[in-house]
Amino acid sequence: MYFHIAEVGTAKATGLMYLLVRFWRSKADHDAGKRPRLTNDFLMQLRPTGRRIVTRADGWLKLLDGTFVNPEAEATREIPGDQFERETYTVDVRAQIVGNIRRYWQEAKAAQLSGDHTGDATKPLYRAGQLVAQRPTPAIARDLSDPHRILERADVDGLRDAKVEAAG
Repeated sequence: MYFHIAEVGTAKATGLMYLLVRFWRSKADHDAGKRPRLTNDFLMQLRPTGRRIVTRADGWLKLLDGTFVNPEAEATREIPGDQFERETYTVDVRAQIVGNIRRYWQEAKAAQLSGDHTGDATKPLYRAGQLVAQRPTPAIARDLSDPHRILERADVDGLRDAKVEAAG
């Protein structure tokens, strides 16, 4: 599979990340100028950071008093969740985006989809060679407002106009 991220932005109405992606069976098909096998647009709810319980290298969980407890111990299950120390960590947003795209491709391939899967009823979508009726959906208004500061990240900005070759 070979895909090209043709557009990266923000869905204005929701603040979700918007991507327009075109898929080819192979880089050779793309390089030969063949039409994309499939086009899809994605709305992704991504955040640049997450929260988790602080752990040691051996996986033990840190309590607010600074002690560590074995997560496998029966007594640990009785400790209220608000008694664990938490930390903010940086999420690998690029990996999430590429993973979402790859999962979609696997599902689309299994469903034998081809054509345009953006919800634009004026463009054909096929399943196993048969035309699929698409309900008209309004075009997604988009911009670069970036309310969650995803687009400004270097790893995400590097996806603009990216072409990715992947197994599958």
